[in-house]
Amino acid sequence: LPLGSGFYHSVSIDPFSAMVLVTSRYYPNTVISNLTALVIHKLSDESLDRIDVDIDRSQTLRNRLLKVHRVSGSRKIGVSKMKFMGELIRVYDLERTLCEAYRMDPSGDLFFKAVKRYLKRYKPDFNKIDKYDQKLKTKVLTHLRQELTVA
Repeated sequence: LPLGSGFYHSVSIDPFSAMVLVTSRYYPNTVISNLTALVIHKLSDESLDRIDVDIDRSQTLRNRLLKVHRVSGSRKIGVSKMKFMGELIRVYDLERTLCEAYRMDPSGDLFFKAVKRYLKRYKPDFNKIDKYDQKLKTKVLTHLRQELTVA
């Protein structure tokens, strides 16, 4: 089945997963970010029609499958490699992805749902979140602590 831009996928794989695999294989210098990273880490269940990726500010990339974000090198922190359907993909780690959710929607449902899912599924890494908060000027740690106090 066509994904667009000359890429195809088998009926045995859903279009989202196929797009993630195409992105990691054909654009290995990108980092999967924003809403796509939230979905991959199961911190959101949004439906996506394009894959969010970060690239260096000095680069250019155009493809209809991708929603490209040009970022400075200092913001490309927390990049990890994880197995996704048997392939290694480059994606921001859990804590960095929470910072992405905060940046996208600081006081909205998207961020708060992500925080609740994170706390339900994982042991919080407060030191890592604090480091990311300082570098990215986010306030994830404050909200995590508030959520833990309420829970």
